Amino acid sequence: MNLSPGFLDAALSKGDECYAIMDGARLAAYGWYARTPTSVSEHLEARFDDAYVYMYKAAYVEPYRGRRLHAIAKAGALAAYRARGYNGLLSYVAADNLSSLKANLRLGCSDIGAICAIRIFRERK
Repeated sequence: MNLSPGFLDAALSKGDECYAIMDGARLAAYGWYARTPTSVSEHLEARFDDAYVYMYKAAYVEPYRGRRLHAIAKAGALAAYRARGYNGLLSYVAADNLSSLKANLRLGCSDIGAICAIRIFRERK
C-alpha cells in the first residue's frame, strides 16, 4: 500500500477522505475520495463538477483480492456521499486495468469518456 506521509498530508490538507474496509484490525481495501481538483499524474489534474466526488487511489490487500471489495467499497462510499447531497462518483481507470474496469461495470458504472494525454515538448530543467 503506497500511502506515504507526504501523500497523506497532501490528501488530508485538501479535505480528501478515505473509505476503507477492515477485517477486524486488518485493512482489506481502501479508496480515497476528493471534492476538489486532484492530481492524476505529475502533469495531469482531475477537475470536476462540485456535485460529484472523485474516487482515486483504490487498493486491496492481496489475500482479499477476488472478493469484489472494490464494488462493495465504492457502493458504500456512493451511498454515504449521496446521503450528503452529492449526485455521484467519478473515477479514472487505466484502459489496461481490466480487473478494475470489470469491477466498475459490475457495479453499474457508466463509461463517460476517455483521457488521452501526450506531451509535445519536453520540459527543460
